[in-house]
Amino acid sequence: IFISICVFRYKEVVQKLSAVHNDRPFDPVDLSVYWTEFVMKHKGAKHLKAAFRDLNWFQYFSLDVIALLAVLVLSHVFLTVKCVKLCLQKLSKKRKRD
Repeated sequence: IFISICVFRYKEVVQKLSAVHNDRPFDPVDLSVYWTEFVMKHKGAKHLKAAFRDLNWFQYFSLDVIALLAVLVLSHVFLTVKCVKLCLQKLSKKRKRD
């Protein structure tokens, strides 16, 4: 019974999503004509172009962010290792005295 309810609900959800997807104000051909005319009217529609086109490769791949995160992680690891070594040295000195 549970499986049939799940299948029924799945079918219902898929039908709703299909109806939403297919509810278009224009025919696909009319829509393509509209956008073609829009681009021609606005001489290329520069405001619709993606912003990444104006970025250099360093910004595009976020290398500055990656470098910052790498430096933070490596410095954290370095400081942790130094603290552990310092603690171990102090413990070993205490044991040698005793």
